[in-house]
Amino acid sequence: MTVQTHEVIVRRFFYEVLRDGKLEVLDEIMAPNCSYADGGKLKHKTRHAFTNYVREARAQFTRVSITIHDMVAEGEKVAIRCTYHLETECNRYALPVMGIFRFRENKIVEIWRNIAARDDTESSS
Repeated sequence: MTVQTHEVIVRRFFYEVLRDGKLEVLDEIMAPNCSYADGGKLKHKTRHAFTNYVREARAQFTRVSITIHDMVAEGEKVAIRCTYHLETECNRYALPVMGIFRFRENKIVEIWRNIAARDDTESSS
C-alpha cells in the first residue's frame, strides 16, 4: 500500500465517515481491532465501539463540516491537521484537531487524536 493510498483512506475517514455520517465505510477502512486514543487516553479498542462513539457524537450536531489544512504521510503513518466545524440549533463550534493514523494490511489499525483546548463558540442569530 502506498502513502498516497493511505492519504485517500484518511480523507475518506474525515469526509465520508465524520462529515457525511456514512458509518458503513468504517468496515472498509478500519481493522476490527483498531484502537482509538483521544487526548492521550485510550478510548476504544474495537471498530464496533468506535462506530458507536461516532454515531453518538454526530447525533449532537445539526451540521458537520471539516477543513483539512495539512496531511503528511510516510511509511505506515499519516498525520493530519484539520478543523471540525460543528453546528447545533444554537451554537457553532470550530475545533482544531491533529491526528495520526497507523496502517497495517490496507486498514487503519490505530488512531490518535487531539483537539486543542479552546472554545470557539458563537451564538447563532
